[in-house]
Amino acid sequence: MKFYDIRNDGKYLDLWSLNHFLSGIVYAGWMFEWGFSLWFVFISYFIFAVVWELYELYAGIFEHLENKTMDIVTGVVGFFLLYSTDIFNIKNLWVITIVYIILELYCYTDYQLRGKYQCSSNIPPSHKASEGQASTLR
Repeated sequence: MKFYDIRNDGKYLDLWSLNHFLSGIVYAGWMFEWGFSLWFVFISYFIFAVVWELYELYAGIFEHLENKTMDIVTGVVGFFLLYSTDIFNIKNLWVITIVYIILELYCYTDYQLRGKYQCSSNIPPSHKASEGQASTLR
């Protein structure tokens, strides 16, 4: 991962890691707001995060295993940050949710405009797109 282009896949972290971190905060915040218990929220978020990474694998989106693992870890860290601090209130939750949605839209739009990450320097040669074809890498 190059500091000046964190949009490309990093071996551990990239711009998408911020989305995963915020997803843990947003998911936990709204679930707690709606009255769900800590264990239900944690287990359901963890399952959701793992299933999402499996979906990316199924969809042919190449990421390093370390990056997939860190995507789950950063989401769980966001979850526990919300749970263990006093930042939780409905106003903060709305602000974080809006920031999360804007960042998701930015990252997805950037992902589409850049040809599905065909320029990532971390792609093994066997995963690079053939000439004239867009890669499905994120």
